[in-house]
Amino acid sequence: MQGGLVLTQGGAVIESLALPLGGLMSSLPAEDVARAMDKLESAAAQLGVQLPRPFMFLAFLPLSVVPKLKITDAGLLDVNAWKIVPVQA
Repeated sequence: MQGGLVLTQGGAVIESLALPLGGLMSSLPAEDVARAMDKLESAAAQLGVQLPRPFMFLAFLPLSVVPKLKITDAGLLDVNAWKIVPVQA
């Protein structure tokens, strides 16, 4: 897909939205993107996800410039201390 959002269950794709422009944006009209997001969120709710707008939540989680803890490609980052936080299982 060259970037995007995908909802799967048991390895099967249930819903998806391609975001080929930098993995962040679509060339589709805004109305089409909004419909696709609605379908993703509805399908996630049917699978038991209780977060409101879960894909938007996940989109902001890795932004390392927003204060507090963030997920980055290097691991969990304490933005205030600018250090990777060890994660224990």
